[in-house]
Amino acid sequence: MYLNPINTFRVSGLASGIDTESIVKQLMTVERLPLDRMKQNRQIMEWTQAAYRDINSALLAFRNQVSDMRLQGSFLTNKTTSSNESVATATASGSATGSVYDININQLAASTRAISTEDISNQKNVLTGQSITAPVVIDSSSNSFQLKVGSNTADIELADTKKTYDTVGALAADIQAAINGKATELGITENDIQVFAASNNALRFVAGSTTAFELMPVDGDSALSKLGFNVPAGGSVKSTVQGVDINESINQMIREGRLAGVSELYNGDITFSITTYNQDGNAISETFTIKPEEQSLQDVISSIQKKNPDLGLTGFYDAASDKIVLTSKYTGDNNAAGADIEFSSDSTNFLTDVMELDVDAVTDGQDAAFTINGLSTSRKTNTFALNGVTFSLKSTGSATISVQQDTDAIVNEIKDFVTQYNDLMDKINTSLTEKRYRDYPPLTDEQKDAMSEKEIEQWEEKAKSGLLNGDDILYKAYYDMRNAISSKVEGTGNVLDSMSEIGITSGQWYENGHLYIDETKLRDVVSNDINSVIELFTKTYDVNAEDDKEQAFNESGIAQRLYTILGNTIDTITNKAGQSNSLFKVDNSILGLQMSDMDTRISDMEQRLMDIEDRYYRQFTAMEQALNQMNSQSAWLAQQLGAFQQ
Repeated sequence: MYLNPINTFRVSGLASGIDTESIVKQLMTVERLPLDRMKQNRQIMEWTQAAYRDINSALLAFRNQVSDMRLQGSFLTNKTTSSNESVATATASGSATGSVYDININQLAASTRAISTEDISNQKNVLTGQSITAPVVIDSSSNSFQLKVGSNTADIELADTKKTYDTVGALAADIQAAINGKATELGITENDIQVFAASNNALRFVAGSTTAFELMPVDGDSALSKLGFNVPAGGSVKSTVQGVDINESINQMIREGRLAGVSELYNGDITFSITTYNQDGNAISETFTIKPEEQSLQDVISSIQKKNPDLGLTGFYDAASDKIVLTSKYTGDNNAAGADIEFSSDSTNFLTDVMELDVDAVTDGQDAAFTINGLSTSRKTNTFALNGVTFSLKSTGSATISVQQDTDAIVNEIKDFVTQYNDLMDKINTSLTEKRYRDYPPLTDEQKDAMSEKEIEQWEEKAKSGLLNGDDILYKAYYDMRNAISSKVEGTGNVLDSMSEIGITSGQWYENGHLYIDETKLRDVVSNDINSVIELFTKTYDVNAEDDKEQAFNESGIAQRLYTILGNTIDTITNKAGQSNSLFKVDNSILGLQMSDMDTRISDMEQRLMDIEDRYYRQFTAMEQALNQMNSQSAWLAQQLGAFQQ
């Protein structure tokens, strides 16, 4: 858009003494009146658009509920009761027919399990410090501590002079040598107590299960603290009997003699396979490769659980029982030819030697076995469906499951429908009858600057009032919906062909179609003639009536009618006001295009006003220049006349 340059050199009353700025401002105030009216009209359009969209949101919310009520499934709601919920419970779909199921459970479905047949640990006296950082410097102030075994105590001394250990392993070796040197004094043989560097760079002391020991500081010495042991003042740290460390590497546990099934370190990778069976009897196999120098038993268990979810195994190590458990997620006896969990491994025999898992000791899964209404049967799981009812078996024993129509749920669904309808009709009626205050146009920026926030809020409340008063779209929707509710549904072949037949009636004429419910009557009809209630709401017109809109309307159920009316109204309002959540930046609705056109006109008007203001200033500048020239000439003439008179 072309913009005329504005002459910024403005002469303001230098010759005339006139307040040019004030005069131009007053002139432009008059010139801006048409622009202010355009902006006010544009604001009214925007408020009207927002009012339409607010109505559309309410229409859409109600249509979503009505959409469900067009379907028979919304009225086919059943409930179940169990005489003994600790034995069995059930849920019923809409297709389930009212019935009673006597169920006697002999055994529940269970998953297959593999449990270590022996303890996997050698129990040891263990004392582990905190992680320490190499290099570790040992000098004369931190080179000794006391080791106590039974009633014997010995001073364990490291280097006499300052020594730096680049690795925790080297430090552990020196401590080991120092302890072996005091073995006789401690009443033990060499290597009865061994010192290791754990994978986290912590020092670990390990002895046999009967060789309890403790570490004590030497007075004024900080050796134990430097070695990672926090010793209370005047106290000691003592070993405890432990099995394997589930988070330590497998080879480290072998070094420490804490794995019962193996004593030799693994030189390479460990490979093994596990096979399980799903409830279709299909075998699922997975092969695992473990690095024993890096990975722990916990890593092995986690890999079994996560590498292939279809394998369906969960596992854990229980320190109290010192055993590993693997459990399948597949309940039932799924492998008729053998165990539901099968193991195979390479020459290392890791699963049998380390984890103590024996395929011959696997506890197979079992099917649920029960009788239902006298019929003996079984299932792979404890949850199964029968005749539209889903049963959940909880424990052995007997229970009676009753299935019947959920009258409360259906009545509440209809009551909620009526409430939503009333709320929507009240909202539309309020918009149609709300008073329009035409003496309260939208405020200009100058007017807002002169008012408080409260005054602006009160003014705009009136300015926005009644924007949809008497609106044709809302009037049509309002009366179409009232007609849909009040008109009989033709062709049902039932006595129930109107809302009043099920206890839903309109109030007085001045209540604008507000609906009221006789709940006693509604509940009685739902209990005794649910099929007629369903048809009243969901009936669709005969295909032969497709070209006859009046016949199609008359033969459609209440929900079908309302859904069509609401959809048409939403489309009409969207065409006029657009969608607030539209993904498109361009609003091609009627109001959207009008506002876009108004924006162009406002922009053009603002440019025109800039040109007018510039013209005013140029005119005043020209006047000032003329007056200045005239004053100069007058002064010259006065000077000449004065000289002549002399």
